[in-house]
Amino acid sequence: EPLNAVNEHHHDTFPYRLYHMLDVISAENSVMSDVIGWQPHGRAFVIRKPKLFVAEVLPKFFENLV
Repeated sequence: EPLNAVNEHHHDTFPYRLYHMLDVISAENSVMSDVIGWQPHGRAFVIRKPKLFVAEVLPKFFENLV
């Protein structure tokens, strides 16, 4: 498989999409940061409001999974 194809598939992986989601939410300082965000030490994330996470965040960032 060519290197470019590997890089394209990289963007579809769950870890990449999860990190991207957390990055966007924290950079925008959005209301979603009340739902999910990084722990203070920055080495883990926490879902603070699971029901809102499923209803609001997952459809926005993982539309093909829900």
